[in-house]
Amino acid sequence: MQRSTRWSVITAALTLLFTVTAACLAAEGHGGHEVELQRTAQGVFYQGHRLPIDPTVKIYLALVLMGMTIIGFSSIMVALGTRDKNSKIARMSLWMHRINGFAFAILAIFITQYCIRIMDVYKNLDEPAVVLHMATAIPIILLPLMKIAITSRYRAWASLLPGMGLTILLLTWITSWTVIIHYFG
Repeated sequence: MQRSTRWSVITAALTLLFTVTAACLAAEGHGGHEVELQRTAQGVFYQGHRLPIDPTVKIYLALVLMGMTIIGFSSIMVALGTRDKNSKIARMSLWMHRINGFAFAILAIFITQYCIRIMDVYKNLDEPAVVLHMATAIPIILLPLMKIAITSRYRAWASLLPGMGLTILLLTWITSWTVIIHYFG
């Protein structure tokens, strides 16, 4: 078994475990923050503090990230699945994957700056679902940047790229579901 295949199998098994754990923790009485949120013309407030972004917008951004992972995964599968690697379809799919990856990294960093401010308002780092969300969100920011660096500079580590891409896909889904279940579970 090759190194990248082992990485993918281990990642898939851990992701399944973490997804089930995230769903259980987020649904365990922590959902339904809609009751505690007050929506006014001045913004959305939680326990008297103004939130920097509406939680519903966070849900939509999480769904956009999930969609971007599907696009990235599909485009690289098309590129790797073509017989002629220099064909127009393979080159367009690689370009689409590359552009999607950069856009994904930028959007993830953009969302993170809001999440840090929301974390300051909620101050609920004792909830297991929040800790799991943070633990899966941090690699989502770092892995695309590492993948870009490996692709452009460190070719010796190129065999790890498929596993890293799969890890990004699965961690994004886990993180997005913890947000969705936390607010609407």
